[in-house]
Amino acid sequence: MAPVLLDLTRATHGSFFLLGRSQLPLRDDPDFQALKSDRNAYRKKLQKQLQEKGEKATPVQLDQHIMAMERVAATLEMIDAIQSLGGSASYILCDVTNQDAVDAAIGQIKKSTDHVDYFIHAAGMEKSRKIESKSAEETEQTVAVKADGFYLTFRALEKANLLPRSVVFFSSLAGRFGNSGQTDYSAANDMLSKFAVWLPGQYPGMKAISIDWGAWDEVGMASRGNIPRLMERAGIEMLKPSSAAPMVRKALEFGLSGEFVVAGSLGLLSATCEDNCGLDVDSANAALRSGQPIYKMSSRLTGFSTEHGVRLEVELDPTQELYLQDHKINGIPVLPGVIGIEGFSIASRHIASVLGSNNGLFEVDRLENVQFLAPFKFYGDHARTVQWNAVAFRTGEGIKVEATLESDITRRNGGVEHFLHFTGNVYLLPGEHGEQEMVEPPQWNEKNLVTAKDIYKLYFHGPSFQVLESAQASHGMLLGKFNKESIQIADHEPSRFATPLLIEMCFQTAGLYEAGASGTLALPQSVGTLKLFKQPLNGLAIYAEVKPRREGERYSFDARVVDAKGNVFLELTDYRTVALPYKADEQLVNPLKKLAAAASE
Repeated sequence: MAPVLLDLTRATHGSFFLLGRSQLPLRDDPDFQALKSDRNAYRKKLQKQLQEKGEKATPVQLDQHIMAMERVAATLEMIDAIQSLGGSASYILCDVTNQDAVDAAIGQIKKSTDHVDYFIHAAGMEKSRKIESKSAEETEQTVAVKADGFYLTFRALEKANLLPRSVVFFSSLAGRFGNSGQTDYSAANDMLSKFAVWLPGQYPGMKAISIDWGAWDEVGMASRGNIPRLMERAGIEMLKPSSAAPMVRKALEFGLSGEFVVAGSLGLLSATCEDNCGLDVDSANAALRSGQPIYKMSSRLTGFSTEHGVRLEVELDPTQELYLQDHKINGIPVLPGVIGIEGFSIASRHIASVLGSNNGLFEVDRLENVQFLAPFKFYGDHARTVQWNAVAFRTGEGIKVEATLESDITRRNGGVEHFLHFTGNVYLLPGEHGEQEMVEPPQWNEKNLVTAKDIYKLYFHGPSFQVLESAQASHGMLLGKFNKESIQIADHEPSRFATPLLIEMCFQTAGLYEAGASGTLALPQSVGTLKLFKQPLNGLAIYAEVKPRREGERYSFDARVVDAKGNVFLELTDYRTVALPYKADEQLVNPLKKLAAAASE
């Protein structure tokens, strides 16, 4: 802490209020002077004093007492150094986990200043030991210094109308990567990083940064005892104070927010785990396959890593999967984007429900930021392996899964090329969660229709994906009617999932508008949000309501799927496309021009 404050003092000549729970000694205190002049002599003196009092004087107790004295001595030296550099420093005795003490300290600060520029939260305590050896009280204390210490101080500043312009959290690599014997300390530091993300959204204009510090050389807890030697063995490079301290000032000057790692070489911390990080793949795969049937797209679990999460694989053969034959572009079968969305949903649901929970199912609530980055093609009608990777995180509402669809392809020269095709975030909620929504039913009037006959002369889709019976313009939007006759969907199918055919209906309806407005066909590029509602298929007519927006030369769309009574199945927001590099056949586009013009009115 001292090098950081001294660096700030050189740059700002500011006033600093230091909160600490240790009583500072008088500068002429004999113990303080003895420690400064000869540490070993003071140690012997302390041992004799404790023995004369009938107290134990073990090496550990002596070291703890001396280190406490050295900390307060360092605080006094820091105050002197700040003042010598043209700043000022006031020390206020305060236990930051005690609300009354914090309120009193902030009240004292309020008498001296009318504003606070920076709030640097560097309080912390750490006792490394296995979690089964930690008492509940010790764990609570470790977390409280970090979490309660920030919360109580921040709220007191807010109440005193002294909200800071910037907040700096001193976190640790332990909060980012974890560390043996430091479960509570790691959790406490990670909480600070979450605060750094949360604060700017709650207090516009405020900056908040959490610095995951590596071990410091020369100063700090990691510089003592045999810790430097252990760090060297682990390949972890210790930070020089002269290099590390200015990082805080630079972060404040640049107005950074968020979580940042400031460290040298991470050594073992950056090493990836081997052998699936201890996951029993066979048992996990068996768990995913047991009970209710797992959808084929996520039927085989093949591995796990800390970087990519759970890996699921399936081999798809376009000569066996007829829907792939019905989704060819220029004669090559291409995996539909809606199948990618379905795979994200199913993989996430089963991983969260079977591997991530002991007390029940999770249901998909929504998908966000779905990106279609590269087409998945089946060249020569050859079978290929689809890889789904899913990294799961706990959230306040349930579970978030960051999902990807990837593949490897072997080239003729024997080289293997890896592709990232689709990405997206899946949000799941526990139990039988599911919203229902009703809206005004679509006004379908059978007028000025474009029928499937004209639609699928333009589109490349075969029977499995000919989801539109017809389309018409209606009140500033385009309506697409679902073709139930050509595609049979069992009434019991859970449309609670990202039902691919209903999403495809939205995509194709949007495509009709874009073709009519621009003369160009387009492919899916991204979906901002896909919200799912708990609405089973019920035999009623189903429609896609699509609202277009023009943004320069490009288009984006909002859409929802609703039945004839107004029951909502799903909603899409900010669906975007990428146009093909050539115009569509003018004769095939002509029926859509009036449709697009009417939908724009």
